[in-house]
Amino acid sequence: METFLTTTAEVLSILHLVSALLASGHVVLSHPQARGASLWLGLIWLVPWLGPLLYVLVGINRVPRRARGRIPSFDAVTPWMPNSRLRCLVGGDEAYAEMIAAIDSAQETVHLQSYIFDNDRAGELFCLAFERAIARGVVVRVLIDAVGASYSRPTIVGKLKSIGVEVARFMSTSVPWRWQYANMRNHRKLMVVDGTRAFFGGMNIREGCMDSLRPTHPTLDIHFQVEGPIITSLISLFSGDWTFATGQALAAPELWVTTHETETSARLVHCGPDRTDEPIRWLKLAAVVRARYRVRIMTPYFVPDEDVITALLAAMTAGVKIQIVMPSQNNLRLVAWASRACWARLIARGAEIVLSPPPFEHSKLMLIDDDLAIVGSANWDERSFRLNFEADIECSDCDLVRQMDAMLDSRIEGVAPVTLDDLAHDSLPVRLRDGTARLALPYL
Repeated sequence: METFLTTTAEVLSILHLVSALLASGHVVLSHPQARGASLWLGLIWLVPWLGPLLYVLVGINRVPRRARGRIPSFDAVTPWMPNSRLRCLVGGDEAYAEMIAAIDSAQETVHLQSYIFDNDRAGELFCLAFERAIARGVVVRVLIDAVGASYSRPTIVGKLKSIGVEVARFMSTSVPWRWQYANMRNHRKLMVVDGTRAFFGGMNIREGCMDSLRPTHPTLDIHFQVEGPIITSLISLFSGDWTFATGQALAAPELWVTTHETETSARLVHCGPDRTDEPIRWLKLAAVVRARYRVRIMTPYFVPDEDVITALLAAMTAGVKIQIVMPSQNNLRLVAWASRACWARLIARGAEIVLSPPPFEHSKLMLIDDDLAIVGSANWDERSFRLNFEADIECSDCDLVRQMDAMLDSRIEGVAPVTLDDLAHDSLPVRLRDGTARLALPYL
């Protein structure tokens, strides 16, 4: 018996060694960032069996293999399109009303994509509008991320199918529950109606965004109505994601984009784990380093890596004022802890970090000087830059920046920035907690 146990232990040790060596080799050859690779190597070798297993399950990016040949060719950074502009819609009451009005005017197609589409009172409003459109002969297609669809039970998918919507889940998952820290997800939110009207931004479809419904967990958010030729880029983006999810290629719709002569222009930038060039990361860092005098950032999730911190520090050295606005109450505690561990270096060099009062602020925007805005689904973290499918629009429009400035000012009116003294009062357990959470930065 003793010999059997000894032999079994030796075999298991050899198998672990082989699995750890194979997993380590894959990490070294395929992982794009040294810090993330080091963390995986530590887990693989320090946690026998579980470390290699976790790497196989969640550490390998299988999206490029799956995407190859399924997504139509579409540049990650589209050309600047003149006479394109955005109109800000504040809160779900305003945004959803405009979107449903557009659905009610649809004649040919409605294409909607969202990370979360809850089966609640807000979701019901859209279902009723879809039902009316389908009765008129309109083709309605809805694409929901497979994890985001699970944020409500039962999911909205069955209801959508029952009324005739062509619905698909993006990258089906074997995990039968919602997981807020899941990566490789499609985080984009957009809607295009008849190729002529479009909506875009970071707002999910859920009743928490509607003040009028007195939700239990209210969320502040913004969305945008899109006008002009840039709508063609949104059509291409949806079509590519639909093909990825279903294998079905969509015919290019006839476009009736009304072009107004304006001084505004815009371009779409999108990224995902099927790419290695991280275009949204470089879009935002380029905006920071070319700013002349100010950068304002509002995001619910701010976990900067060294590239981001370096760009912000360099801008402040050149005299650019940096302001970062985050919610005082975050729905992702691990992200909030990791974020706080990054603040001291920025505050010490002059950055203003302001925590907006409740309710939870989910808005995402970046304002550069007085004439450039970047809005969309992407946050300031590795999840948005590298691990999820995201989309932003960069817009040159002084009026839009002025409107966003006023909204941002109203959200933080009377709130003092966080100081180094505030951080110094954090207890040792809190500082250890935050610093430990920041070690997970490559996956947040």
